[in-house]
This record gives sequence, C-alpha cells and structure tokens, in this order.
Amino acid sequence: MAHGLADAVLTEGRFPGASEVTIRVGAASGDRLVLVTGPSLDAVEVPAGVGVGDADGMAGGVMLSLRERVAGRWWHISAPSFFQTRPDGAEALAAVVGSAVADLRSQGADGDGLLVDAYAGVGLFAGVTRDQGWKGRITAVERAGSSTDDARVNLADDDVNVVTSAVERWAPEPAAVVVADPARSGLGRKAVDVIAATGAVGVVLVSCDAASLGRDAALLAAHGYAHRTSVVIDVFTHTHHVEVVSSFSR
Repeated sequence: MAHGLADAVLTEGRFPGASEVTIRVGAASGDRLVLVTGPSLDAVEVPAGVGVGDADGMAGGVMLSLRERVAGRWWHISAPSFFQTRPDGAEALAAVVGSAVADLRSQGADGDGLLVDAYAGVGLFAGVTRDQGWKGRITAVERAGSSTDDARVNLADDDVNVVTSAVERWAPEPAAVVVADPARSGLGRKAVDVIAATGAVGVVLVSCDAASLGRDAALLAAHGYAHRTSVVIDVFTHTHHVEVVSSFSR
C-alpha cells in the first residue's frame, strides 16, 4: 500500500511517455518529489506542491530534496540519495544500532576512540551514535556524492569527518567500532578486510539479505570477530525481506 502522500501523485499524476517514475515523500515534512525518466518534464502533470525532476533529481539546474524526521532530527535528503524506505523503519534501525554500539562500549570498546560509519548514506547512524553519547571522533564513509553532500549538511554540528569514497578503497584508520550498512549484496571480502584493518574491537552490521549476512559473518569470523547478537526488524512488511542488525566483537 502506498503512503497517503504518494497516493495522490499516483492517482492524479500524468507522465506521458515516461519509462520510469520514482515518487519520494517526506512523511514528517509532507515534501513530495517525482523523478521522471523519458519525456520532457513539461509534459508531466502532478498535484500542486510536488517537485518534478529528471532521473538525476535535477529541475531547472537545481537539485531537488526533501526533509524527513527520524530519531529526533530533521534529515536533508537529496533526490538521488538513499534513505530508508519507511521513517518508522529508520527509527527502529537507529534504536537497535545505537543499542548495539552501547553494548560494545560496555564490553570494552573505547567510547573516546574513533567510530566509523561505513556506507553512511546521509549520515543517519553517525548522527544517532553522536546523540546517544559517542564522545570520540566519528568518520562517515560513503561513495555517493549526493549522499555525502547531504551528510555534511546533516552532521554540520556533530564534528564528523565525511569522506566520499567506496569503503573498499578507503584507507582504514585505527578505530574502536565500525557500523556498516551495505547494499543487499553485503560487505564482501574487500570491505571486510578494510574493516578488520581498522583494528576495531566491535562491528555492527546492518544486513537486508540473509544470504549476504551469512557470507559476511563468515568473513568477519575469519578475522577473529565472534557473533554476539542479531535483531530482526520487519521493515518491509508483507514481503520476505527483513533487516537484521548484528554485532560482532574480538
């Protein structure tokens, strides 16, 4: 079932000749965007107040964006940037990741050391861990330029070093904890090698595919990381997909 804010766009919108249409909404802000692949944007008809851009999120040379509120913060999200599909799902993930980081701190991870937010997107977990008391440095690593631009806006007051890089190509720094939220394909060997090279005591892994979680857990185990906990979150209701937040320590 579509979100109510998207439903009006679906029912009232007209996109003649389009090969693909993406609708994004900010549930808390009411912001709505439509990204259209195919026709001239002049042919698109949408309800008043809906931003219309091309496949790259541009309209008249300006990048479209929306706002969403999760974990007590407003998040600036550019049209091409990744964000969780549901704000309540993002809330749940933020809470569980924060709890997992706190647990690792109780097990000896240095809260005054470096926390790495790998595959950081627009900075959700970097911001949440700062809010929940991480006092040390934080580095957010993300390869998508639109997302790192957003992260620099969202984390401007949080003393976070935002790095635009694929995790596999990032030069690892000594760290206490790594939080990683990779794509469905998971971390893979190269990213696990980079994470292990930080010397982190703990890793919090957010997985949206059970098979990739199993592969990544085995790769982490080969570097001495023992599985501690896993929490399943049903973000994608009425489907077989779930998010799993797992913690590992060594």
